[in-house]
Amino acid sequence: MGVMLMGEIPVRERDRSEIAKLGTRVPNDVTWTKGPGGEGVRLAIDHSKAVQWFEKSAAQGVYLAWRELAAVYKDGRGVEPNLIQSAIWVRKLADAGDPHYMLDFARRLEDGDGVEPDSIQAFALSLLVIESTYPAKSAIGSEARAIGKRLETKLTTADILAARSHAKELAKRTSVCVGGLENCR
Repeated sequence: MGVMLMGEIPVRERDRSEIAKLGTRVPNDVTWTKGPGGEGVRLAIDHSKAVQWFEKSAAQGVYLAWRELAAVYKDGRGVEPNLIQSAIWVRKLADAGDPHYMLDFARRLEDGDGVEPDSIQAFALSLLVIESTYPAKSAIGSEARAIGKRLETKLTTADILAARSHAKELAKRTSVCVGGLENCR
């Protein structure tokens, strides 16, 4: 419902009898508008209501909702922009093993976007992706190496050793999910 309210996927127009046949009811908290072709109804875009649906889904562990909340809080769609709140969802995705969000969180740690800067933890996250089974020549693998190289030039030898140790600890509790979190369940 949240994705439809954001306008990210089209909602087919349906006439009232078709909706009734599906055994579905029109949710009370959304607005449906008449379609351009006559009798049909379609869901009106409402970003703030979408956020409410994402929060409901996120509380039930729906990864898509976590991703959407990270984006809406970063961009301020339906809510005030909030880099801290966005970083909370990005971290949740990173901790769950999504390599894209591991690298997103590493960049945030490097730059201090919504989090306290921490180059050691950022380097550790990049190492976790680099040393995973993720294909080295993929976009994610290349990005992980670029982040790692950039951070390595900023760190001392002791910091690099600390990051490697931290990456080993992370690997004990976090698997890098090749192909998305849905593939790691």
